[in-house]
Amino acid sequence: MDASLTTVFLGNLSYSITSESLHAVLAPLCPGLVEVDVIVRKNRNLGYGFCRFSSLAEAESAVLLLHGKELDGRPLNAEISKHHDDPAGSPLKSFCLFLCLI
Repeated sequence: MDASLTTVFLGNLSYSITSESLHAVLAPLCPGLVEVDVIVRKNRNLGYGFCRFSSLAEAESAVLLLHGKELDGRPLNAEISKHHDDPAGSPLKSFCLFLCLI
């Protein structure tokens, strides 16, 4: 993954949306959009995804544009992602997982 890209978290997505359909909706609205990844597990969309932008400024602009915007009847939750690029996840998530296991 390109370290120069900035990732935006999108939550509250409709379960029918795909990476391709979300990209088709966002591309005309968000210059600098490089990639869209809707998270799917066991052939089911989990209702959130990540968009990568070519710069922090474009990502911040997308957050301002998309947060609260309605898509398929649902208001989007958009924010700059802090941990999606880290394969181990955040230290807090790791600690919470540890607590759940004991």
